[in-house]
Amino acid sequence: MPVVTALVAAAWLSACAEADPADSNNLQLWMQSERAKHAPPIPHVPALPAEAVQPIHPQPEGVEPFNRQRLLASAAVDAPRPAESAQLERGSGPTRPPLDALPLAGMRLVGSLQRGGETLALLRVQGLIYPVRVGDKIGQDQGRVNAITWAGLVVREIARNPQGEPSERVVSLALVPEP
Repeated sequence: MPVVTALVAAAWLSACAEADPADSNNLQLWMQSERAKHAPPIPHVPALPAEAVQPIHPQPEGVEPFNRQRLLASAAVDAPRPAESAQLERGSGPTRPPLDALPLAGMRLVGSLQRGGETLALLRVQGLIYPVRVGDKIGQDQGRVNAITWAGLVVREIARNPQGEPSERVVSLALVPEP
């Protein structure tokens, strides 16, 4: 059986070797024309004149990029002016509602992180990202964050049952992958 397989393979390879070079040339031309049809057009960008190109001058070796004096000088330039800071304090933009005024069903856990010994959960609510800690109030049913893990968030709520009596329930928000 292996001898038959070897003979068939040899016959097939010899048939490929005897192919007409003009046929492969036609195939190559056809492939190039198809690529040209489906490729996005390459925009023409004019070359810049040599005078417009600025040379790059590296910093001398002794300059430290995180020098305290340089950072303080740039921070002073970037500091808000008194009129700007007064406008920021008045809250000229829309205010964000507290998380305990929003429904828990509209919240999506999109991540968590650890800073120091503290774990924060990141919730997406109405298109904004909110950091949440254990003990924070969230949801409209007097919910408190009970635990934060890498895969989810556990909230303890006090909700009213159909008879109107308060009852405690545990709700978990699983991590939702973001597109």
